Amino acid sequence: MSTPLVSLRDVHKRYLLDDVPLDVLKGVDLEVDAGEMVCVMGPSGAGKSTLLNLLGTLDLPTRGQILYEGVDVTAFSPRELARFRNEKLGFVFQFHHLMPEFDAVENVMMPGLVRGVPRRKLEPRARALLEEVGLGARLDHRPGELSGGEQQRVALARALSMEPKLILADEPTGNLDSATSDAVHSLLFQINETRGTTFLVVTHNRELAAKMPRVVTMRDGRVERDERRDLPTAVQGQDGARPISPDDGPAEPLAEPSDEPRDGPAPEALEPGADA
Repeated sequence: MSTPLVSLRDVHKRYLLDDVPLDVLKGVDLEVDAGEMVCVMGPSGAGKSTLLNLLGTLDLPTRGQILYEGVDVTAFSPRELARFRNEKLGFVFQFHHLMPEFDAVENVMMPGLVRGVPRRKLEPRARALLEEVGLGARLDHRPGELSGGEQQRVALARALSMEPKLILADEPTGNLDSATSDAVHSLLFQINETRGTTFLVVTHNRELAAKMPRVVTMRDGRVERDERRDLPTAVQGQDGARPISPDDGPAEPLAEPSDEPRDGPAPEALEPGADA
């Protein structure tokens, strides 16, 4: 039997709020295999964002183990964790966290630049990734010159830049209109299909959840349900939604963006200088 890509074993997370202990995760067990598409849902305060922070090694559990391909990363030093994050994980958040002073190509290259990879090696790959996500005509555009959907596709290309096995996404289309969201969702499934990249997506979006072959529901810091469904490809984001065209107008934000409080420290996808 193959080793899961990532395993959480009896993971607990406690924070101190004004010296009062707050138990956010209460013994989470979860395994994700390579190539899976996993959706995590649940009400506000269920622990979804804390779970994502721990999976992304942006925070460490109070108790329990997090294993990637059988290796317990909770035993890593801060420097080892920074290197692991940079090399093995990709991040896409509700707010794209692009650097406004850099163009699309430079933003996609950023994880490699942080790692110390020469620019001449990074640039061709960054351009190819932007072509892959449909932004070949926007390579030299800065974030302020891109629509919301285009900015999120740059963030997705950046997440792919170091060829991670796992991409962690927190409400990746929470600020996009429904048509743009559908196209970005289709792009996630396309990347999973063509690259075999594993995705774990935290979302309130029930339409996205309905397309996912696996839905993990959290409540009160625990996994309440873990459902696997054998969905046809047509349901999994390949239902005819066209890719976003560079000619599409700016995306309008949803009238009611997600109001879920962050359960832990705000995640940052890049840590310049952490392991340069």
